[in-house]
Amino acid sequence: MNPQQAEQLIATTEKQRALKRQINLMADFVAHRLKVVNGTHLILSIGNGTERNNTEAIAYWISTLELSIQEMMDIGHTPDEYIESRLTKLLSNIFGD
Repeated sequence: MNPQQAEQLIATTEKQRALKRQINLMADFVAHRLKVVNGTHLILSIGNGTERNNTEAIAYWISTLELSIQEMMDIGHTPDEYIESRLTKLLSNIFGD
């Protein structure tokens, strides 16, 4: 690997870590706003089955959304509003009102 490739790999890794942190922060925020209890009941519903708790399941679900943060803002939503709205609808469909 040449120095340029190494720099590119480091930059990509840093971007991925930043995105993962941002997703985790959003998941924590949305879980708090929706008063999601600390537990594991969402893992099989919205996670991929490997998460350890509901917040990690929410983070996984957020990572599967097809819209980027910029796209959410372009359609007139803040990311937290968009994610909270989509998750509320999904959970309502899964668990009922």
